[in-house]
Amino acid sequence: MNAVIVVGTDGSAGATRAVMWAAQDAALKRSRLQIAHVLETARADVPYNPPREVAERLLAEAARSARELGPAVEVTVRLLAGHPATELRALAENADELVVGSRGLGGFASALLGSVSLGVAGRVHRPVVVVRPAAAAQGAAAQGAAAQAEIVVGVDGSADSEAALEYAVTEAALRQAPLRVVRAWQVPPHVMSFDPLAAQQEQAELVADLLAPWRDKHPEVSFTKDVVCAHPAAALVNASKNATLVVVGSRGRGQFAAAVLGSVSHGVLCHAHCPVAVVRR
Repeated sequence: MNAVIVVGTDGSAGATRAVMWAAQDAALKRSRLQIAHVLETARADVPYNPPREVAERLLAEAARSARELGPAVEVTVRLLAGHPATELRALAENADELVVGSRGLGGFASALLGSVSLGVAGRVHRPVVVVRPAAAAQGAAAQGAAAQAEIVVGVDGSADSEAALEYAVTEAALRQAPLRVVRAWQVPPHVMSFDPLAAQQEQAELVADLLAPWRDKHPEVSFTKDVVCAHPAAALVNASKNATLVVVGSRGRGQFAAAVLGSVSHGVLCHAHCPVAVVRR
């Protein structure tokens, strides 16, 4: 049990759901679980920054809940000081996975994603799982009955999507879950002559080529190809309705090189119906 999963908590409902998800994931993967809380300096958008003794109780309660969900999991806690996203990124570099809620106590209540989840997703060379609020219970429950729901991954042939595919195949094999591979394409703008049937066939062949080595390596995994003419984010969000986990690359093709998080991964993080794993090459 050398692998470690790090989960961040601030005591919010979203963070509590993230701890639950991470505890079950650690039990499934036989990993250690480290629960971290970061005490930050007072800011105008943080309505409550607990004193150290309150933060210690917060961590103790999170650890107790995690041990109830995964009695065999080795659980440790870390109390840090600084900026939450910065400290969690540092912890993640020595972990196998980082788990956070989609929104914590700070920020605007109407925001779809919080500053911490945006500050870590795609910014570390480790998978970052963002546990969405409406689907946290669905995702956690499905981990206990892995075959009941599928894993969804988006591919476009970019380096990050190849890393996402590798992670998704590994997760599907571990959870004994079917894997739906989504390739969404769009008609190029300002094209005078276009053959949609030929384009669909070309995209289907691209997906088949991407999957060929993984089918050989993991014959136990059931693969489904989902090649559609649609916006990638919309296609992945729709597929997430029946999923236990959606996996996306940090950035795909056509994204600005300087962007940490692409528009597709950002859209999925904001609207998916289940937890989202962001993977970076």
